[in-house]
Amino acid sequence: MSVSAAYPELYHYTTATGLNGIIADDCIWATHYQFLNDSSEVHRFRPELVRRIMAHTSGMPQSNVEALVKTMYDELYGGGETPARGEAFITSFYGIRPDQRDSYERAHGLLSQWRGYGQGGGYAIVFDTAKLERCLNEWLKRLSEKGLPLLDFILGDVAYHDRPAPEEFIEKCNAIAKALGRLKNASAEVDRSHFVQAFKPFVSTACRFKDEGFAEENEVRSVTLIDVTRPPHIKLRERSGRLAPYIELCRGVGIRNAITRVLVGPHPQEERRKSVEMLLLAHGVRAGVDASSIPYRP
Repeated sequence: MSVSAAYPELYHYTTATGLNGIIADDCIWATHYQFLNDSSEVHRFRPELVRRIMAHTSGMPQSNVEALVKTMYDELYGGGETPARGEAFITSFYGIRPDQRDSYERAHGLLSQWRGYGQGGGYAIVFDTAKLERCLNEWLKRLSEKGLPLLDFILGDVAYHDRPAPEEFIEKCNAIAKALGRLKNASAEVDRSHFVQAFKPFVSTACRFKDEGFAEENEVRSVTLIDVTRPPHIKLRERSGRLAPYIELCRGVGIRNAITRVLVGPHPQEERRKSVEMLLLAHGVRAGVDASSIPYRP
């Protein structure tokens, strides 16, 4: 099932700076996974991966499997003297299912997200998912034609611990387990080709696995994997007092046209809605502007 079939609309929560950048530059940003609000997310997948490999092997002690998984994390994300094979950049969206078209969340957004933006109040950019997918496909096509250093890309559901996982997520987990299950130990002499086979499905799944406490968000993520052996188009921006690496997605393919409306987060300054309307008008974006009426004041 395509993402647009499951979620006709996707919400992208952002700051005033993020909103202005997306509209003015006609692109969306993907942030390096280590600079997200919770950089430990990738490692939460580790015990789940151990469990799945154990299910695909017979007679291999759990300690060996755990050592294999550690070696793979070092191989794929860098550890000690081992350089990372790729760098993952993530963009988060929050899905609205067809049965939620008349829901309170669709009209006013998620309180958990508004709280995360503190004094600034935040904004939610609402995308028509089918149009967003077409923009992404066109962008990927252009990257391929130019030979830019893109290793892999996926737009898919986040899987939550102790919740049923999407079918494609399970398939990728099984592909990892199958490749690594052929290894007998975690020594330096093992056939690295098995790690290479597990590379892309591992990144795709590890970057989309979260605690079940976040399940209400129906999060959808894009994961963009960049080849670090070639010069990537990485930029830097200030985020929580530090410089965060990011890349631009969909520049030059009209991503602004996939925006259906902008939801202004709850905030005492009512003129924020007017400023968004002027921003959209200045860049020719035909999208509505609504204000959340959740009784929350940052």
